Parts: sequence; structure tokens; C-alpha cells
Amino acid sequence: MPGFEIDDLPVASEDERRSILTSYKIKVVNLTKYHESTTQMTAPKDVQENRKALKTACRVFPPPLTSFHSLRTVYSVGRSLAENIVEQGYTKPTEVQLASIPLLIRPKVSGKVTDDVVPHLLTVAPTGSGKTLAFLIPLIEKITRQHHNAHLAPDQRHVSALIVAPTKELVGQIVNEGRKLTRKTGVRITAMRKGMILQDVSASTRLDSDGGSDSDGSLEIQDRDPHSVVKSDILVTTPLLLVNAIANSQLPEGTLLSTITSLVLDEADVLLDPLFRDQTLALWNACTSPLLHVSFWSATIGSNIEELVLSILQKRESEVHLPTSTPLFRCVVGLKDSAVSTISHKLVYAATEPGKLLGLRQLLHPSPAVEGRRSTPPLRPPFLVFTQTIERAVALHSELLYDIPSEAGGSSRIAVLHSDLSDSKRSDVMTRFRKGQIWVLITTDLLSRGVDFRGINGVVNYDIPTTSAAYVHRVGRTGRAGREGGVAITFYTKEDIKYVKGIANVIAASEKGQKNGGVIDAGIQPWLLGALPDVSKKDKQKLKMRGVEVRRSIKGDEDERTIKAKRKAKISTKSGYERRLEKKRKGAMQGSQRRQRNLDTEDDEWVGIGD
Repeated sequence: MPGFEIDDLPVASEDERRSILTSYKIKVVNLTKYHESTTQMTAPKDVQENRKALKTACRVFPPPLTSFHSLRTVYSVGRSLAENIVEQGYTKPTEVQLASIPLLIRPKVSGKVTDDVVPHLLTVAPTGSGKTLAFLIPLIEKITRQHHNAHLAPDQRHVSALIVAPTKELVGQIVNEGRKLTRKTGVRITAMRKGMILQDVSASTRLDSDGGSDSDGSLEIQDRDPHSVVKSDILVTTPLLLVNAIANSQLPEGTLLSTITSLVLDEADVLLDPLFRDQTLALWNACTSPLLHVSFWSATIGSNIEELVLSILQKRESEVHLPTSTPLFRCVVGLKDSAVSTISHKLVYAATEPGKLLGLRQLLHPSPAVEGRRSTPPLRPPFLVFTQTIERAVALHSELLYDIPSEAGGSSRIAVLHSDLSDSKRSDVMTRFRKGQIWVLITTDLLSRGVDFRGINGVVNYDIPTTSAAYVHRVGRTGRAGREGGVAITFYTKEDIKYVKGIANVIAASEKGQKNGGVIDAGIQPWLLGALPDVSKKDKQKLKMRGVEVRRSIKGDEDERTIKAKRKAKISTKSGYERRLEKKRKGAMQGSQRRQRNLDTEDDEWVGIGD
């Protein structure tokens, strides 16, 4: 492979590297080479029969980073960055850092940094395994070297790296971690906000010294707040925020992100899913630099995403006509698309919606174990509760608001978080939860990805996840960084039975890893896996797009049967009869108030001037 020879790196022999990577259950494959090999085969049957042999032939064994000390001695990482890593308490690289960082930083040979091509990287690693640090360290070092080589003053620098994440909470977390690592390095990292302006680097539109624009005045920057112009090296954003900023910039297409040489997609599978795909690809296509390097990170990346990434990279290379081809490597840590094996999983059949509410209340108020046994594992706060929709999250919060005694903090210990809240309220809830002031946080899939809560003791799937990948990410909020003792409980009703098989398979695979390590008793019995029905492709797609239908909002054009089922699935301890009575009482009160207002208006009516 031109420009990238693993054997040239100053490390142990290939056999030693192979042994270390295998012991950590790490597999690195050259996907570009693998794809080229499969396309040369004419018959699909040949691909199926030789798939395993092809992947073995395309395996790569990079030098493992067994110690952060090697960042200075082998990779010539800047002193400030190395000191920041130590100050943050990072002593030994995790599996994903051990494998991916050597692929993303060019090493030092004979005192000089090599000119090896850094491959595009697609990384699949468990939740809480340290992926953020794995992409931030190489990114900061790359920018530090660029500053050193270009001798640019701080006010002459521009955004050269873009990190895209699906939620504002994850953006904030990445920026916080980045600021800890960039201290005294000269590298600046910023979160994208509404109203920010991306400064064009072309001479025709660059800000002059007094804040004005060029002579044609097409950008009219002089009318804008100069403090809103992004003056940072690394910009972290959600897709929509940056797409809107580009659309509102009034600059020629392809100029605003032309300086981006590093693009990082965190939670890449959801960013390239149909929900975010158009926005993400718009940003990717706007990064027009021929030197662009792209990396993808998630705990779950399917083969469809891999194929999409390969096709886009190949298309870009053919359009740009680069002299050297940059390969795409895939790094998989552990079992691909699996849940963390350091927590206990439990599927609980609750039959009905009231049964789920009762089950959740039993978690809040656990009864003493009978003969040393419990129906569900003990769950200590703080913990997260996931629902299918915002409406259900709000309803569940209202139901549980007074379940914690006032002596223990009362309603202040339970909170709800969803995307309809303002940024300030979301930030306040996150802060209180991290401080331990909130014990039970009810949320949607807004918090299912990437957000790191180090003290979470458990996750409750009040409504089942819409995909197996969603389950992996939800339960990954506990058991982070190898922490043991976390609990993941998933309630399901008779409406959910046809969707449970995929989740049960993920749990069974996780428990297989636990047994190998001698951890806990199985929560999924073989008879249950055999009894659950297989999920059809149509049902999987329907669940992914819409969730369980009876838990969605009622629409006026729906038939009476559907409306009745949705009313029955509402989160409430009141029966349908009680709700109807309450509705009638409310209607009677409103009618009485309207009549009283009409009477008051008639009494106050002007009748003319008296005698």
C-alpha cells in the first residue's frame, strides 16, 4: 500500500503486534483492499465462501500504544499535550486508544516525523471505552504541528478540524474534554452556536483589521458582531446548526469549509442514518480540501454504513484526482455491535402499560428480597429512564413526581430532559444530574448516545428501544470505562413481544462475554430465546422509523380501534372511566366559567345616560 507501511514503524515485530492485538480482541482490517478483492470476484457465491479468508488477508497489525509515555518517545507528541493527558489522570490507554491512536499519528523515525499517509478510520468500540480521547489526541497533535510548520499568529488561524455529533449535549461534552487537553498547546476548540459566523479565508471576504469587509461589501460583515466570528482551530457542532450557518452565510458554495483538513463523525451510524444523512453529507461535501482526512466513531456501525462511506470516499478521490490513494481502515474492539459485558441485563415482562408503571415504582421502592431472591436486580440511584416519545417522558415525570419522600428531597430528585426544552433548561438539568442532585432522570433517546455519566448505576428502558443498536447505546450509559455493577432493565408488554428477539440476542451475546470472565448469572434463559418470535424485516423497519405504534400521539383521522388502543397505552395510574369522569368535570367547570363571564359582561354593558 503506497505511503503506509506498518513494518516501517519503530515498534515490535508483526508477530508481537498480532499477539498484543489479539489478546485485547482488536481487529484492524483494510476495508479498501477488502472491497477491491470482493469486486474482482464475479460470482456472489465466491464472496460468501471466501469472505472470512479475505478479511484475514486484509488484516493489519498497527503498533499498539501500550503506554501514553510512548506518545512523547515514539510519536513526538508535544510536551503540553502529553502533560495534559497525565494531569487528567489517564495512565494506561484503553483498547480503542491502544489500537487507533497509532493509526492517526505519524510517528518519529530517526528524530524526524515520517511522511506516511494516515488512513481514513472507521472505529467500532463499546460505549464508554474512551473513543473521544482516541480522536482528540491525534487531532490536537496534528493541529499543533500545523501551527509550528506554518508559523501562524493566533489571529491568522482558521478552523481546520470539524467534529460533528448528533446532540448538543454530546457537543458540549466533547468541547469540555477538548479544553482540558488543549491547555497551553495553542489549540482552540469551540462549540458551534446560533448566530456564529464562519469566516471565509479568501482574500476577497476576509475581515480587515478594523472589522470591515472587502471593497465590494458583498458579505456585509461590518454590520455583524465581530465576536460571533469563529476564531478557533476545532469546531464542534450538530449537523443542522452548521448547515444553517452555511446557508445563511451568503458566500459561494465550497468556500466556508475549504480549510477543513480533518472531519470527525462521532456516533457516525446515526449521523449517516436517513434522519441526519442529508445534513451530514452536505457538511462532508462542503469540506472541499484535497487533504481532507475523515474518521468515523461509534459503538454500532453496520455494513450498510461501511459501504456508504467507501463509496463516498472513492467518489471524492476520483473527482479530486489525488496522487496518492488514502485507504479506509476499520478497527473493531471486542465483539462488533455488542453491549458492554460489565453490567447485568434483565428483560421484564410487564404485560400492560400499568404493569410497567408498577414495575418502575417497585424499582423506586424495592421490597425486601424473599429467600434471597428478587424479581429484578436491585437498582440504586442515580439512574436513567428512557421512553419512546417526549410526550411519554413528560407524562411519566408527572406520574413519578411525588414518589420520592420529601425527607429525601422529594420532587427535586426526579427530572425530565428532552429536545423541546430550552438550551438553558437542558443545561441546568444536565448539571444537576452530574452533581447528584437529581436521582432519576427521565429522557428520550436524546441522551442515549455518547454522553458520559460516570456515576450512573442503572438504565431503565421503560419503552423498548427501536433497534438493537439503540439498546446498546442506551444501556451503555452505565458500566462506562470498565465500571462494574451497573444494571440495565427493559420492560416489555404484549405489544412488544414481536420486537424483543433482537434485544434478547444482544443481551445473550453480552452475557456470553460475562461468563467467559466469570461475572454474573444469566438474565436471558435459552428457553426465552427459543420462545420469542423472529422479527421480520418489515417489522424492524417499522419499529425503527415509528416506534411502537400504540405509544404514538393520537391523530384525528385514525379509526376508533387505534384511538382506543393508544388511550389504553397512555402512562397513567387512572382507569379510562376515571379519566372520562375527570374530563366531564373539567368540561363542566369550563362551561360554568364561560357562562359566568358572559353574565358579568351583560351586567357591565353601557345602557346610556340616566335622567
